[in-house]
Amino acid sequence: MGNKKTKRLSSLASVIEDVFSKKSSRFSEIFFLLQLQRSWKKLAGEEISKKANPVHFKYKTLFLKLPDSSSVQEMHFVKETLKNKINQEFPEYKIEKILLKT
Repeated sequence: MGNKKTKRLSSLASVIEDVFSKKSSRFSEIFFLLQLQRSWKKLAGEEISKKANPVHFKYKTLFLKLPDSSSVQEMHFVKETLKNKINQEFPEYKIEKILLKT
């Protein structure tokens, strides 16, 4: 009986993942943002991950929230490198632009 329940749960999980991974859906953008937040420290590094947080992704643009204008200035120097790292990790989402917000 437990095996049947496990199969149903894994089947439900695959259906949910399928819905969220459709590139054309809004759910896909949310799903990507959740995946990115889980991987953020590894991708951005210790220092950047303390200051910058991915808060929104829409139309191939990633929005990062930063605490102050000096952090925004610092991020301008590394955002292209960061974009390339993210695109390498998640090629199916292809970030074209990173916007920085305080």
